[in-house]
Amino acid sequence: MSRLTPRCIPRAVARRWALASVAACLALEAAVAFACDPALDLATLAIRWSFLLIPLSPALIAAGSRNPLCAIPAAASVAGWIVFALQAECLRAGPAGTAATAYYAVWFYGFISAALLALLAGPVLRAVGVRVGGRDGNTPPSQA
Repeated sequence: MSRLTPRCIPRAVARRWALASVAACLALEAAVAFACDPALDLATLAIRWSFLLIPLSPALIAAGSRNPLCAIPAAASVAGWIVFALQAECLRAGPAGTAATAYYAVWFYGFISAALLALLAGPVLRAVGVRVGGRDGNTPPSQA
């Protein structure tokens, strides 16, 4: 069994990747919102984004942690639940007048899956040799 070469990623780069994954979730929500309702205004989109802060909170917390790369799988799990809500509310919508409840799954299951993946990503990244270092990438990560 071969030993993987450790890779040290600069913390600033890892934080940019983490914030880009959160921004990708917000962009996916905007695309879903405009696909379901082409007459959507920006105020309604801002309200929809504010509701996404609940399931994206583990990714945002992980983006500010010692290992910001943990935010990427957390945000990816929320993106999967957004696609589920698109399929349930827009592509396979029920009769007119029924309540749209797919976003309850996004809030509840999205938060749980994002929190679990943010917690599990750190040990998995360490196991495969990916570490987050200092500013330049040559500084080894702190052992504290």
